[in-house]
Amino acid sequence: MHKRAQESVLKIVTGMNNDINPLGFRSKYEKDRVTLDVYNRVAPGWSTLSGGSHPQVTLAPAVIADFVTRAADMVPFIRSAPIHIIRKETNAKESVSLEALKSINATVQEVPNLHVKPQQRGSTGEMDAASKHAIDVLREEVKILKDFIANMSAPASEASGSSAASQSASPARTADPQTMKANGKKRARRA
Repeated sequence: MHKRAQESVLKIVTGMNNDINPLGFRSKYEKDRVTLDVYNRVAPGWSTLSGGSHPQVTLAPAVIADFVTRAADMVPFIRSAPIHIIRKETNAKESVSLEALKSINATVQEVPNLHVKPQQRGSTGEMDAASKHAIDVLREEVKILKDFIANMSAPASEASGSSAASQSASPARTADPQTMKANGKKRARRA
């Protein structure tokens, strides 16, 4: 689809949905551009699957198909907007009309968490010893970081003797006497 046509369709569909864009774009990678997006395999490109690591389906298939076909009729660059479904039984792609899609009455379903392995999705919630140890280590690291941040943001009189970790983590900064004015402000160094 031409870029301008795509932007026009998105604006029109957003207007039809009370100014909330029901379509989300999923690329091969997540926003960090390093981590593979596990949902891209089932919903690549533009779809009604929202963004983020725990997405939801925003609209029922018949509703979004109605919005997109009506929007496509308003954009001169678009000649047609065919509707395709994939049959669950045969995994075959089939072209259908909007009325046929409405008669199927497909509803919005909960999106499974694809970040966990299938055998873990139905688990009882118990963790193995390695997972518990990893969580304990992370909690300890978070506690250390919180203490460090608290010491760094504390006034100088409180932070001066409160933690050896904060003193070793940030070297003491001393002013260069040649660049300091009498009132303590820095001045430009002359060559």
